[in-house]
Amino acid sequence: MSSCGRQCRRGGSRRFHRGFTAMGCRRHREVIGHCGLQRLEDGDEVEVGYYLGRAAWGQGYATEAARACLAYGFDECGLSSIVAVVRHENAASRHVLEKLGMRPERDGVFYGAGATLFRLHAGDLHR
Repeated sequence: MSSCGRQCRRGGSRRFHRGFTAMGCRRHREVIGHCGLQRLEDGDEVEVGYYLGRAAWGQGYATEAARACLAYGFDECGLSSIVAVVRHENAASRHVLEKLGMRPERDGVFYGAGATLFRLHAGDLHR
């Protein structure tokens, strides 16, 4: 996914830029959400994130976008692990991360809400 590529500079997470990009649906020619890689709030780790409009839920777009961003983070940026934060009540997003091979690491407060931090190590991505 080229949008993830604009955020990466060789050298790992120390030189990583924050940013998400719009996700489009070719069939309907409209923006359906956004995704990308960014630094985790108050930290040096890189997280993958995605947000979709309700009409795009359940169609595999989040899985496809997150997989592309994870692959780019590992393959092109040389990251050793990538995290994701999911609110406790968001079962669908938890399922997306689990399909990609991410595993829950700890619960905490992230971005002002109770959530679980998931982690994926390079080489463990379900492609």
